[in-house]
Amino acid sequence: MTKSKVLAAVGALVAAGALIGVTAAPATAGDGTAYNTKGQYISYSPDAGMSTSCVTRPGGIYLAANNYYWTLTDSTYDNILSVREIYLAAGWYDWVDCLQPGNGSYTETSSLHLRGLAGSAYQRSTFYPCGCGTKWVVWGSNLRAVL
Repeated sequence: MTKSKVLAAVGALVAAGALIGVTAAPATAGDGTAYNTKGQYISYSPDAGMSTSCVTRPGGIYLAANNYYWTLTDSTYDNILSVREIYLAAGWYDWVDCLQPGNGSYTETSSLHLRGLAGSAYQRSTFYPCGCGTKWVVWGSNLRAVL
């Protein structure tokens, strides 16, 4: 599958994810995608003095050993912030996503920590709001096994 087809497929998943509830989304969608997302109003003019917002996947997530597409999203602005292909060992993971305001931008981070082992996998991306007022944004990350 080409990178453009993967990104198109991920974009469709992101759009579907935008319709999910306000905090943590369901364990998996029908296509096998797992979500860790949060919906909230964000400012079009963030500054570094604003509070960081985080969402933690309740109970964590069990993953089979596989390669996964790990995608950071800002679905309201229809952005795929980054896609990383990563191999993850089988086990229970703690999954945390945070949105940190900066001066004129937001930095979204996602971390996966395999329980019982030291260290975590991290992914980070920055986005700039459109400047069109305060918006409701569903942000976070998702995991989908590479087929």
